[in-house]
Amino acid sequence: MKIRNDTLINFLQFGGKVPDDVSILNHWNSLFAGYKGIKGHKSLDSKVLQITNVLTGEAYWKTLGSIINEVFIAGYGLEQVISAIDNYFKVITSEGYFYNKKWSLAEFLYKGITEKKGFIHFLNENNPLDKLKKDDYNVNDKFTSLGVVFKPITKHYDHENIYNRNSKTYYGFSLSELKNIKMIRKDLDYYIANNTTLSFGYFCFLEQVLASLLFFRKKRPDFNGFAKYIVLWSHEKEKWEKEK
Repeated sequence: MKIRNDTLINFLQFGGKVPDDVSILNHWNSLFAGYKGIKGHKSLDSKVLQITNVLTGEAYWKTLGSIINEVFIAGYGLEQVISAIDNYFKVITSEGYFYNKKWSLAEFLYKGITEKKGFIHFLNENNPLDKLKKDDYNVNDKFTSLGVVFKPITKHYDHENIYNRNSKTYYGFSLSELKNIKMIRKDLDYYIANNTTLSFGYFCFLEQVLASLLFFRKKRPDFNGFAKYIVLWSHEKEKWEKEK
């Protein structure tokens, strides 16, 4: 996409006063013009997203203008949206941030008002430039260094394909097993506090909890918990390998 002289175009088309929705479109296009993987839009009338009506099952197209209008109706103003775009631009084009999701403007805004994703994460009040810094996620490096020793013995899995997307398993555990471990972890902690050794059943729970902490390490990092469990696992693993 070629960079245009939007200032001159705006003056000629809008008499120097640019509508808010046009300002958003122009700002996005001027920042991301020529940036690989980031889609711009030609106009507010561009048909940008195909939506399926949940009641009728019929598909229809939303225009960029209608999406921006929904953002305004939801209570977000021009300055908020512009600053969110600026924050996103800084994050996606800099080496210092771990975030790499590439949005179109339409998706960036629509996902914000429908799923609380997109531009919502990049509003100033959500501190995106602090939260998304790579330095703040050094904990993931620690997870990686300790995670390499974790080779569960209670599940069968492909060592070359630990996260199997086809079977939706991680270390042989189904993803559904890894999502809801709050009660299992609470039970495991109580057992550990009141016993000197683990039964095989609780050793199975221990491996499930470790796999879950590894799988969700970016979304819900808990390195201290993982470190505690991996030490216990290292001590107990040899015993259960011999008995199997």
